[in-house]
Amino acid sequence: MNIKPYFGAQLMAGKQTSELLLVRRGAIDFALASTINWSPQIKELNLTALPFFVANNPDRYKAIDAIEAGKSGKMLEKAIEKTGVKFLGWSENGFRELTTSKGPIEKPEDMKGMKLRVCGTPIFIDIFSSLGANPQAINWSEAVTGFQQGIVDGQENPTNGINVPTKVWQWHSTLPIGIT
Repeated sequence: MNIKPYFGAQLMAGKQTSELLLVRRGAIDFALASTINWSPQIKELNLTALPFFVANNPDRYKAIDAIEAGKSGKMLEKAIEKTGVKFLGWSENGFRELTTSKGPIEKPEDMKGMKLRVCGTPIFIDIFSSLGANPQAINWSEAVTGFQQGIVDGQENPTNGINVPTKVWQWHSTLPIGIT
């Protein structure tokens, strides 16, 4: 088997939410995907995007593993397979975290009016609007330019999968604050 990886949403022109459609059509043979990017088409996947869902659990990784292995995980797998995509398994993408160039966020009021880059899924727009922020749905392919130009004040992403590899601290001086 020969696998040719395309990183950074290259096959989707930077629009990660198109990934499921491209897999379903056969334009992409295999995807190691985030449930967040597929949730606009598979509403059940929003379960894993709920804020504060497992964050305060003493072992949040154990908690999410239990969800994936239990009834909820089976429901999510069935929802994915209903689209015609074969589900192979779960992988860890990290918990969602905030970084900003405006200082730490310790309570929702600290986000009031702050322009935060979020993924382009409706649940994230709703969540951050409800928390007082001004969410900006910017494709990741354009996000770093947005940080460099000051178009947004911050962003949310998993630290291990996004923030560390892209060295987000170059634009956001605060440490990540966990949100899920």
